[in-house]
Amino acid sequence: MRVVRSHNKVHWQRDEPGSPIESKKSDERLQKYADQLAQVKSAKYGDKPSLVFFYTSKLEKLSSKSRSRAAKPKPTKEAAACNLILDKCFAGENDPDCVAAALSKFFVCVKVDVTTVSKKDNPEFCHESAPTILLLDKKGVVVERLKGSSKCSGKNIAKAMASVLKTEHPAASTLPKKLDKLFKDLVKAEKEISQYKDAISKAESRIAMARKKKASEKSLKKPLKELEDKKEDLAKVEKRRDGLLQEEKDIIAAAGLAVL
Repeated sequence: MRVVRSHNKVHWQRDEPGSPIESKKSDERLQKYADQLAQVKSAKYGDKPSLVFFYTSKLEKLSSKSRSRAAKPKPTKEAAACNLILDKCFAGENDPDCVAAALSKFFVCVKVDVTTVSKKDNPEFCHESAPTILLLDKKGVVVERLKGSSKCSGKNIAKAMASVLKTEHPAASTLPKKLDKLFKDLVKAEKEISQYKDAISKAESRIAMARKKKASEKSLKKPLKELEDKKEDLAKVEKRRDGLLQEEKDIIAAAGLAVL
């Protein structure tokens, strides 16, 4: 059960791919490449760290046989991995992998489309190297690079984001673990709420149908009591869910970060 919470929705900025950098030193290449990105420059003025997500939406080439069948081209494995990261890690939903979405409000989040950039054009930032994520501190210094679908997991992204934040807020290092547990509890609560609402809707329909058929109030006494019990149980779970949402804010505030 995944329920979008708008306050954790990632607000993406977009930027154009930079030019390849000639340098034998990997760290120097990464830093100079990042320095070209307009959104990273503006993030420094906004006093925020940055997360830059290099993605591709490239499609596989169809064979002549597939074209004759009017088949739709599928995303390449790199594009499929990028789509999964966007859906699973940055969707702002009640999912343990979405800790990154919860932390995104403290970053300038930038998407760079490298679909048309080949390995020949830029071996480090191209559609073959996607997904790649760069994390930069408030001064625009590259702190970490996550490259490939295995490295760009929800837990790795959240851990790297917390690592950047803990430079000024040491308690931020505990956020991934605490929020991971919280979101698991939220998933459970939202699932229960959905089940209760469905059961209440069905019970109300059955009672309405019975009354339409002129059923006596005596015969409806038990189903009406069961309906009221379900509504009470729903209210309890909704209260627990609201408490968890408040706990999320408290956890972030306790780490020294302002809750927007």
